[in-house]
Amino acid sequence: MNLNLSEIILKSLFQSVQMMWPFYSLLLLLVLGKIALMVYKHNQLSKAGMFEIDKLTGDDFEKYLAILFEKLGYKVQIVGSHKGDYGTDLIIEKQGVRTAVQAKCWHNPVGIKSIQEVYGSLHIYNSTKALVVTNNYFTHQAKLLAETNNVELWDRDLLAKTILSTTV
Repeated sequence: MNLNLSEIILKSLFQSVQMMWPFYSLLLLLVLGKIALMVYKHNQLSKAGMFEIDKLTGDDFEKYLAILFEKLGYKVQIVGSHKGDYGTDLIIEKQGVRTAVQAKCWHNPVGIKSIQEVYGSLHIYNSTKALVVTNNYFTHQAKLLAETNNVELWDRDLLAKTILSTTV
C-alpha cells in the first residue's frame, strides 16, 4: 500500500488527537469551570450589600465598585490591584469626564493619605476629577483636605445610598 506524505501526516495527526482527547476534554472542562466561577463571582458581587462589602478584600472591593459604576453608566477601567498604581484603583469615564477613583475597604476611618494619593495621580491617568470611595468613614482631616483639593468623597452612607439607587 502506497501512502503519500500528506496521508501519513493526516493519519499521524488523527492518531495523536485520538490519544490526547482526554487531555483536551479536561482542559476544556477547566476553562469552562473558570468561566463559570468568574460569572458566579460577578453575580455575587453585583448583589452584595454593605454587610457583604465589609467582608471583601481590597481587590474584590475594586471589582465590586467597577460593577457599581458600570450600572451607573460609567465606562470603567481597573488600574489598581497591583503595586505601582499611583493611588488610583479605577478610572471611570462618563460624558467625557475622566475620574480617578481610590477604593478603600477598611475597618477604620480613611485618613489624608488616600486623598493625597488619588489627587497626586490625576495627571498620571489624565483625569480631571478625583474620588475616594470607602465602606467606612473619613477622618476630619481627610474631609478638610478633600474639600480644599476638590476631591469627592463617598463614605459608607453615600455608598449605601448609591447601591440602593441602582437596585430599585
